[in-house]
Amino acid sequence: MKALKKKVIAWRALWFVVGGGISSSLNGGAYHFLHFKAGLRPPVAYAFSLSMTMAVLSMWNYHVNFRTQHRFRECLLRYVIAVCLCTLANYAIVAPLIRSWGKYWFFLILLVQMPMGLFKFSLYHFWVYPRDDEFPESEPG
Repeated sequence: MKALKKKVIAWRALWFVVGGGISSSLNGGAYHFLHFKAGLRPPVAYAFSLSMTMAVLSMWNYHVNFRTQHRFRECLLRYVIAVCLCTLANYAIVAPLIRSWGKYWFFLILLVQMPMGLFKFSLYHFWVYPRDDEFPESEPG
């Protein structure tokens, strides 16, 4: 692997970890508010919190983490497929767990988001937001 590619992967991984911390905080905070304060049932509260988190993080991933020379419309279909796949998998795993072990809701969210994050990072880096070597300006500063 070339030095430039290693550097790009390292920067993207660093920003993805930062985004993961933001994502976990947003998702956990929104779930806490929607379930404990607004009184929504756990699966509904988690569906809304996950949706809000995905909306915010989509802007983070495009503008901060995975800068690329490709226009967003070139990445849009791949992005929608990746987000839908990851969001549905996340919800399918977490919602039943929260129903069963609701007392540990924040840890359940974290435990699922960590491996899901590795999967998402791979999808985003290699497929959704490809980076061309011919365009060094797409490399992080």
